[in-house]
Amino acid sequence: MARTPRIEGENLFYHVFNRGIEKRKIFFNDDDRRLLLDIMFETAADFDVEIHTYTLMPNHFHFFLKTLQPNLCRFMHSSMNKFVKKYNRLNDRVGRLFQGPYKAIVVDSNEYGHILSRYIHLNWAKAYGNKRLSVERRFNAINEYKWSSFPAFAGLESPRWPVKMQNILDDFGDSQQIQHQNYAQYVKEGLLKEINPFADVVAKTILGGDGFVRSIKELLKNSKRHDETANHLALSILSPKICDVIEAVEAEYNTPADLFLTPRPAKSPKFKNVAEARKIFLWAAAKACVGRLTLKQIALHAGDVSPAAVATARNRVDKLKLSSDSINFHCKSILNRLNLSENALPSDNWTTSFKQLQAYKSKFGHCLVPVDYPPNKSLGSWVAAQKIIYQNFDELKNPILLHRFDRLKSLNPSWIKIKNENDWNEMFLNLKAFKRLFGHCNVPNNWEINPLLADWVAIQQKKYYNKNLDSFSQKKLQTLGLF
Repeated sequence: MARTPRIEGENLFYHVFNRGIEKRKIFFNDDDRRLLLDIMFETAADFDVEIHTYTLMPNHFHFFLKTLQPNLCRFMHSSMNKFVKKYNRLNDRVGRLFQGPYKAIVVDSNEYGHILSRYIHLNWAKAYGNKRLSVERRFNAINEYKWSSFPAFAGLESPRWPVKMQNILDDFGDSQQIQHQNYAQYVKEGLLKEINPFADVVAKTILGGDGFVRSIKELLKNSKRHDETANHLALSILSPKICDVIEAVEAEYNTPADLFLTPRPAKSPKFKNVAEARKIFLWAAAKACVGRLTLKQIALHAGDVSPAAVATARNRVDKLKLSSDSINFHCKSILNRLNLSENALPSDNWTTSFKQLQAYKSKFGHCLVPVDYPPNKSLGSWVAAQKIIYQNFDELKNPILLHRFDRLKSLNPSWIKIKNENDWNEMFLNLKAFKRLFGHCNVPNNWEINPLLADWVAIQQKKYYNKNLDSFSQKKLQTLGLF
């Protein structure tokens, strides 16, 4: 399951929280609680992080913090690693402690800082043993709970850890005494009327007004962090709404949406490009809205067609872009209207690997990726497959494959060497590449990349079943699962 994307930046506020595995208790005694707080505040000092509010519950924790540098991931990774290792050693246990990676919501502190701090401080009042008590007794419970920053905020005690309170307290009065009193009253009012600050969270990641959300989108769009596990949710933040795509196509083709959203648009002398507008709409929606909507949901907006029809239209336009300047122009223009660029669109598997190869060349100066390259073993296998596939590039007719070949040559013209001999070993390597790409050895007749491969496979199978295949060839083919 994809987790929420990590948004990092200078001077950003976050609500960070996590829960014990299977909702089990984490903190069994004061030593466990003190250990976490000691580590969090010590690590915060090392990473220029300010902790503004916290509460520890029996099976989870909440922190409201600010990163002065774009280093939330490194800070939390360091803190959690230290805590789990020491906790396991002290409690004579092994294995995972938390149910998964920590959750982090980036917060507009100006609009939601007060509400979020109150929510965190009220957690103990909502604990199972307290939630049925009267308001006064619940309020007394959080006054007396020493594993929360609330007693310090309310002026009941000096801070036990160096929590940064003034960013919040400064908004509650002029003198320190008034600030403590007003903040305590503000929290108490939260017991009378429960307000859920997370009702306005965007994509499980951003809590703030429209302007704040736009600024975080730009930050995420320009982020250099590559986080595979968070791709889908990151796209859901950056993806435009389907209504925005419809408006962009309407403006681009000067055609009413009712016409190109119909499955079989009628020809109109006034609107001559309705069919093309529909194709481009399906392409743009499938490309740009993929993080927000599924193909099935996009299909509902296009006259309740099948998801396969949307995917087919997307693939056809991708091909047309390579041969039609007009289609390519309209596609780029619509992306501009959506404030997107081709590079900002979600990548298919091939493009993702190509970008990884670009990064590899930028780092090492060549494209000779070892098959067992430790940081990314799949990249070495992908590069090997590309070399084999494009040995027969003279026979390629698919414009997308030809376009890919041109992109590979742009990295290094001499990287791919074309060979014409069709000896047994070369055909075996072609079959190995086919298996790597498709997961099986059922090569279709006249396969475009190597039209001779299907016949060669059939010959090997016939030799095997007639017991005419030598043992060396048989063993190599068996490694691919051909027999």
